[in-house]
Amino acid sequence: MKIEVEKISGKDLGKEYAFPDGNYRCNPGLFKREYIATMAMQGLLANGKYLGEDFELTNVSKSAVQFTDALLDELAISKTTDTYYVEDAMVDWLTKHSEEEANKPYIQTINGTFSMSELAKEIKGQTVFGKQMVSSIVKLTIDLLVRNKEKIS
Repeated sequence: MKIEVEKISGKDLGKEYAFPDGNYRCNPGLFKREYIATMAMQGLLANGKYLGEDFELTNVSKSAVQFTDALLDELAISKTTDTYYVEDAMVDWLTKHSEEEANKPYIQTINGTFSMSELAKEIKGQTVFGKQMVSSIVKLTIDLLVRNKEKIS
């Protein structure tokens, strides 16, 4: 089963703040796009290629912005595809069972009792509980792998 993921564009990613801390009262500073463009421009100018007789600042700034937009587009693609792989695998496993089995109580938590179908719905919906389940299962898996455990006793 495929999870529908809201695609993020490079331009949208560039509109995120470069150094967010959540406590800004007025101007939070540079956006990612502005910050990356200044770094790209610094690198281009340090190269020396642009400092000859034909030097035009507009050429350097346009190149810096082109590099920035290309990087943000690539980051947006990898952010969209990499972030949801674990969730896809979990939902696929939870939904491969028969309807009868998928609707039986499967796990009991402090939030209640959930069937496989309900867990899949929570994970797909990116609810707080769904995210906590994914995180807990990933942590448990890592712990078991590190300790060479094949099953929980």
